[in-house]
Amino acid sequence: MVISNDQPDRKLVYLNDGKGNFHVSGTFGDPRWPTRYVTLADLNGDGYPDIIGANRGDPPRHPEASYVCLNDGKGHFPSCTPLVGTESATIIVAADFDGDGAIDLFVPHRDGGQSVIFWNDRKGHFAQKTAVGPPNSAARPPLRAI
Repeated sequence: MVISNDQPDRKLVYLNDGKGNFHVSGTFGDPRWPTRYVTLADLNGDGYPDIIGANRGDPPRHPEASYVCLNDGKGHFPSCTPLVGTESATIIVAADFDGDGAIDLFVPHRDGGQSVIFWNDRKGHFAQKTAVGPPNSAARPPLRAI
């Protein structure tokens, strides 16, 4: 279980002991992130769920990137990579948008900017992106991939 606490609280990862009891096994990201939502998906094809953190900013004064945190296979998330070009999000949709077998990410802009699809290189990296929708979006949940 993953808890996406807002700033200044730690973002927590809980593991189940198999009997329905959960204990804190670690954290991810930075406590200063204004995280509004997390999505879990296997982004690099290793069979372990990775974390995608949607961070809400206040652009243009205080844009906040959203992040991908890859699982090390032991339920830890030692490093996170920004989704360059995100400024404010309250949800991120993970789906294979181009049918290539890799999970891509749709990041709807929350506060008056451009929504973006990030294309997965099959290794959990997202250098390629495509703008989606109006240039001045204020998307709010719920959003679902169809």
